Amino acid sequence: MDGSGWTASCFNHFLTTNPLVIRRNKIIFWSEGCVGQNKNRMVVAALLSAISSRQPAIHDEVIYAIKYFETGHSMMEADGMHGLIERAGRGVEMGTPDSYYTLFQTAKVSPPRYTVKVMEFSDFKDFRDLSERAIQDSCLTGLSTWHMIRFTKNQNKVAMYISNNYEADQRRVAWRPVGAQDNLSFLRAAYKKPPQ
Repeated sequence: MDGSGWTASCFNHFLTTNPLVIRRNKIIFWSEGCVGQNKNRMVVAALLSAISSRQPAIHDEVIYAIKYFETGHSMMEADGMHGLIERAGRGVEMGTPDSYYTLFQTAKVSPPRYTVKVMEFSDFKDFRDLSERAIQDSCLTGLSTWHMIRFTKNQNKVAMYISNNYEADQRRVAWRPVGAQDNLSFLRAAYKKPPQ
């Protein structure tokens, strides 16, 4: 599995297991537009799967969206976090994966410190497989130029909207082939066995 599969698994895990997030009906992510990592069909599949698993109250609408910064304008809080971690790790020998966990947790000296979520082997899912089963190729035409992808769930119907201009000019896209709504609930494991 590559970086985009890991990113998709992290998005999906965050949306489906975090109690504070699950209680909210509107979630908006901001991301830089790296096609290989954040703007691809696997991330689309992960968000579709997460919103389809939500059980909103009757008449409630759930909205998940991901908005992408304009190229060259993607400075965000995470960049400062990465800088702190990089500085804290200079000259530190990283012998095991646990070393990275400790580094991330202690990089910020003043409270609140960073919260580190350790993903389990079973948390990684095969979103490439899901995207191939549940998303029509034609609906993703021009994905690299999109500025926003928005998903809504009203009762049991999931809809997908895209825009090349953030909130303006949103258009609904027919994302699913026949039976794809049922496919969203079936996630294959990304790996057959834990790494040795």
